[in-house]
Amino acid sequence: MLKKQKIMYFIAGMVAMAIFSATVAPAVADMVQKQITVATGVNIYVDDVKLNPVDSSGRPLEAFIYNGTTYLPLRAVSEAMNKPVFWDGKTRSVYLGKHDSSEPAVLLKDLDYFNSGDYKFQFENNVKDNLGNEYSYGISKYGALSSYAECWQSYLINGRYSRMKGKFVLDYDTRSTSDESRLRVYGDGRLIYESPNMTAGVHPVDFDVDLTGVLELKVEIAGSGGITYLVNTGLYQ
Repeated sequence: MLKKQKIMYFIAGMVAMAIFSATVAPAVADMVQKQITVATGVNIYVDDVKLNPVDSSGRPLEAFIYNGTTYLPLRAVSEAMNKPVFWDGKTRSVYLGKHDSSEPAVLLKDLDYFNSGDYKFQFENNVKDNLGNEYSYGISKYGALSSYAECWQSYLINGRYSRMKGKFVLDYDTRSTSDESRLRVYGDGRLIYESPNMTAGVHPVDFDVDLTGVLELKVEIAGSGGITYLVNTGLYQ
């Protein structure tokens, strides 16, 4: 039985077949790539409910057995335990559950949405705000600039995170717009944050939203006109 076996976790896709012990904050060491032969077809059940583990893009992941030990996808374990998982690339450490870090446990762009409006978010690389600051990516409202339709997505976070931090910025190429846009954040249907109107002449807005106890998070970009972006936006424990 799985419960009687020594369970170790692995991160699928980080490094081919790189295996991590389930200990928290393991010592930093060089990661080694290794070819192994494994037995697949292992089913995972939690309280008699079958798990179908997937990665952040929705692709199926498999548990497997190697040398008599069962290895599980860490994402499946975190979801079964209702705990966030955090990968620290600097120390090559995996954290399951609470972890005090200046880095987000998950980026908003990597969080799978639960529901959405008629307009969804789109992701763009190499974004520049109206002050000329550059970012590696931005989350924006999908659709025509002239549309006043609300753009939102909701996420089932089940109380895993304590804060959402980021910036709300105006796109450099539309920095002279006279139209307005704003960011709204809802926790379990209640408005918990609303940004100032973003339009020409408004500096980027830093936001830090308390998500303590929130089960369903809804993020909305409302208004029209110049393109606005969410940048450096992540959820923290």
